[in-house]
Amino acid sequence: MQKVLISLLLFPIMVNAQNPIEPKAKKIEKQLTIHNHTRTDNYYWLNERDSKDVLNYIKEENKVSHAFFKSQKSVIDNLMKEFDNRINPNEVYPPYKVNEITYQDTYSEGDDYIKTHIINLDGSKTLFIDENVRAKKKSFYELADWNPSPNNEIVAMCEDFVGRRKYTISFRKYASNEFLVDKLEGTDGSMEWSNDNKTIYYVKIDPQTLRSFQVYKHTLGTTQDTDQLIFEEKDERFEVGIGKALNDQFVVIFTASSTTSEYHLIDANN
Repeated sequence: MQKVLISLLLFPIMVNAQNPIEPKAKKIEKQLTIHNHTRTDNYYWLNERDSKDVLNYIKEENKVSHAFFKSQKSVIDNLMKEFDNRINPNEVYPPYKVNEITYQDTYSEGDDYIKTHIINLDGSKTLFIDENVRAKKKSFYELADWNPSPNNEIVAMCEDFVGRRKYTISFRKYASNEFLVDKLEGTDGSMEWSNDNKTIYYVKIDPQTLRSFQVYKHTLGTTQDTDQLIFEEKDERFEVGIGKALNDQFVVIFTASSTTSEYHLIDANN
């Protein structure tokens, strides 16, 4: 019994000895004054996300995290095996319609991402978007959304290749699958077509805070630096979103905080 107690008491010490020591963030005093009130923030320096000191601190934290999960590898492997056994590797989702075209999403065994097909009138399927191809040789990939033009000739694809929720919108032809030269960077992944099939409204984000705060108007065949700023929300409590009215006659810009929202309409036929 005494040997068992000694072993149990020593076990945490042995585990801790094998793991990296958790780093402690240094204190650098900074005075912040607002509304005639001054407060001290000893960790304000962590706000500088790309600085060498912050990156080094995160690196040390990651060492501790990796060491912990390494010690739990057998548990993690067993859980993942159980999850895999419960998942159908060839999942087929119900078909759905967009602009009178019927689509269907599927997973195939061995793939990490969805394939989207067009279901033709005769019941056959045509591969429309293969996210696995788009993700190939990328360290990260997310297709936030895709949005066809009203005439179903061009599809807008909103993708993140980095993992920072900074989405690039690109445009692909239905007939040839060729991409246009147009690319819209720094968006939140949302956009809407005007009814002329060449004008796009999209939402840009603040490059530092990632807050959605601006709506721009883009015309196919032009460069992004010539796009027109349509709306800007300067109040940092609000974020901006975009959508389309059910009758397709208006593009809807909406701003919302935790307690308030408002809407603005743009004629989708102009």
